[in-house]
Amino acid sequence: MELAQGLSPTPKNINRVANEVGAENARWAFTQWRLRAKAVGKLPEPEKWFLDEDGLQMASHQALADYHARLFRPGLRVADLTTGIGSDLFALARFHRPPVYGFEIDPARFELVTATMEAFNLKVELSPDPCLSVGWEFDAAFVDPARRTAGRRTLNIEDFQPNPNRLVERLNRLAVGVMKLSPMLSDYDLERLGRMVEFVSYGWECREALVLSGTEVPTGRWAVRAEDGTRLEAKPLHQMVNEVGPSLYEPDPAAIRAHALGTLAERHSLAGWGEPAGYLTGESGIETPWLREFKVLAVEKFDRKALMAQLRRLGRRLVSVKTRGVDADPIEVLKRMKLEQGIPAELIVVRQGARSTSAIVERVPPTQA
Repeated sequence: MELAQGLSPTPKNINRVANEVGAENARWAFTQWRLRAKAVGKLPEPEKWFLDEDGLQMASHQALADYHARLFRPGLRVADLTTGIGSDLFALARFHRPPVYGFEIDPARFELVTATMEAFNLKVELSPDPCLSVGWEFDAAFVDPARRTAGRRTLNIEDFQPNPNRLVERLNRLAVGVMKLSPMLSDYDLERLGRMVEFVSYGWECREALVLSGTEVPTGRWAVRAEDGTRLEAKPLHQMVNEVGPSLYEPDPAAIRAHALGTLAERHSLAGWGEPAGYLTGESGIETPWLREFKVLAVEKFDRKALMAQLRRLGRRLVSVKTRGVDADPIEVLKRMKLEQGIPAELIVVRQGARSTSAIVERVPPTQA
């Protein structure tokens, strides 16, 4: 590893290292440094990790892994049932006293995660056995079933490995069981697998759905921001309006997926705009990390000629288009409404019954604390 550190993977450099350690070891070393460079920003101290391409792609971002680890109260013996390259195991081992358990059935990946834990001097008990094939000598568990078949992502739960239906039977007997799944799964599939569902946001993206089960877990549905742990309880959005107020607000995608817009609307005296619900409207100046504010400049029917005339009157040019419930490609709409000059503005297009309505808006930057 040291021989390849800092070198570009040119044929000359690879051959130079291969002459010292052999061709296979040289290729492996250069691959590790390439993957470690890709892991910057995703894993802490990436220069200490031992990685493979698929494992790095599937691994939890460390901010999310840290959130997962905090879901288990101190004192519980915790296991990661599907360690992969070890991002969640790493977080569990940092936040919880040993023993922390891990299961990894792929022999090559088992060696990688073992080496990583040793590099960080973290005490874990790793097993190469399938997690469902052995007795569980722990109180709580995290599991991230593989959601790929023949290299492609799947939303068919029966194709996940380990099978979530078999997992939940045993997770229910623990104090806390946490299953990481895709937020694209249906509400029905998620809710039947556990007592609580959390839709987790990071970087203004709904990254995952966590299904929690076990004897210590209450029921409920929540949106959660991994950055600060703030939570929104699911609540229906009852008030919808046809007319927009001074500002439109775009909710965090996790709040939309968790059906928590009713909570935001009640908290900030807002109403829904558009179908399906995805934007809120009301007075200006609401400050919350759950909402992005847009000042409304004009409201028009979704018609190119009318919108172009309005943009020219306002002295604006579009830099982005957002659509919801409308059969229109935002990229194509932006191309068709291209103006070379003007102050930047954005277009939000929604469905209202049988018609489409659009708002020309200006993004309001958040107040710096």
